[in-house]
Amino acid sequence: MAAPTAFQLRGCLRCLTDITVLYFLANIVAYVTCHFADGIEGYLLCRRCGNEIAKAADLLAIPSDLAHRQRNDTISGQTGVLIQLFRNPQGNFFEVITSAAAELQTYDKAYVEDSWFPGYTWTISLCPRCGYHIGWTFDVYPRSSDDSKRRTFVGLILDHILHESDADSIIAVPKAYTS
Repeated sequence: MAAPTAFQLRGCLRCLTDITVLYFLANIVAYVTCHFADGIEGYLLCRRCGNEIAKAADLLAIPSDLAHRQRNDTISGQTGVLIQLFRNPQGNFFEVITSAAAELQTYDKAYVEDSWFPGYTWTISLCPRCGYHIGWTFDVYPRSSDDSKRRTFVGLILDHILHESDADSIIAVPKAYTS
């Protein structure tokens, strides 16, 4: 078998360069598609442990007449996010945003009483990693064939989550260094 000529080596090197460039271009396209879909990027995290709870792109507005106050704000690059203030029967107030989906663990059973969204049951929802109370899962109640327009959603407590870009700016300093 004869040794490859300089011409053959240049051809192989050119193919290898083309393959490498295509590989990097494919990775860039995949990154942009994944992280910048619909102009809304990133995840909402559990404020206690940093676990990914929901995609920012899944935020949606589900208004309730039982809210004490409603306002729109920008969260995770999405403008016009509906933030509603609710009061539970124990007198605690919660600012809540709604999401079409979230990675949460439900706790206990579903309740019909005291739902902030009439026609929905609510179940306490926790961070699956640390068990921190993140919000509530709301399910259509009672179930019927007319429920095609209504769907399950999640109410997230605004103070119990943060956007992943905000997590980078949080620095914990040991008390020994602050005195």
